[in-house]
Amino acid sequence: MPVAYVDVPAGLNDRAKHQDGRIESVPMRPICTLAVPPGLPLEAKRRLIRRVSDTLGSACSRTVEEIRLPTGTAFRTNWVLTFFWELPLDRVALGDMLAIENPMVLENLPPMPADAHA
Repeated sequence: MPVAYVDVPAGLNDRAKHQDGRIESVPMRPICTLAVPPGLPLEAKRRLIRRVSDTLGSACSRTVEEIRLPTGTAFRTNWVLTFFWELPLDRVALGDMLAIENPMVLENLPPMPADAHA
């Protein structure tokens, strides 16, 4: 069950934080850290990144830009930076129960490859 932390620039007053996701005339570039269990499949990470990037990009008025590198390679980005912070379930707790023994957590995890439990 991923948890997201979204960073906004420090030093902003409350009014500036609610100004349509904009700081002055330039849309901010959000940073999101996702606390996730280790071993999530690559495709699950891609789906999560896509949803987070689209949602935060829209909320912060980020448009998708095409970037061309000197080599000719091109890619598209909305400048939402996402980090994955993998936390083993024995290092996370809800109330007085470790996540590794919490059925609410365990029953919502995607199936893990057999070697991920080792």
